[in-house]
Amino acid sequence: MDDLTHAPAIAPDPSEVPRYFSMSQRIGRLRYFVYCLGGMIACCILVLAFYTLCLALPPQLGKLVFDVSLVLIKALFMPMIIFIMSIRRLHDLDRSGWWSLLIVIPFATFVLLALPGSKGNNRFGPPPRANSKAVKLSAFFIPVAMYLLFFALKDSPPRQAPPPENGVLQPYMR
Repeated sequence: MDDLTHAPAIAPDPSEVPRYFSMSQRIGRLRYFVYCLGGMIACCILVLAFYTLCLALPPQLGKLVFDVSLVLIKALFMPMIIFIMSIRRLHDLDRSGWWSLLIVIPFATFVLLALPGSKGNNRFGPPPRANSKAVKLSAFFIPVAMYLLFFALKDSPPRQAPPPENGVLQPYMR
């Protein structure tokens, strides 16, 4: 008699489209690199959007909203992206996601970029999907664009402190 208490084992579809926030999929080194960079750039754009929004608010409220949003983005969203991508990368290495807690150690991300994933299926599923041309181009152009942007902004004049009122220096606040 057949065992009807368990679902039949179905082979996962190797052409499954990668989902950004899925912790059940595996990702390779290049996709890990691109997803982490893309997530950090998205967080920077979000910070700039909040900054622009806060300029339209009254000064005290704008400062409060911007400070809260900056803390949330830097302390919640960015680490969440890095941990999720690290868990998926560790799954490709056939390691538990709990090892992602070691990301707080400097240069641990570079170890994840250096180690090749396990060949074939492992306990976390089938091998990751092959990298598309968009992923390969992004892995090249995003760092190049960041490098060029850095050198374009490097020589921009620094922000000046406001002049002292009544000849008394005031502490410089944002």
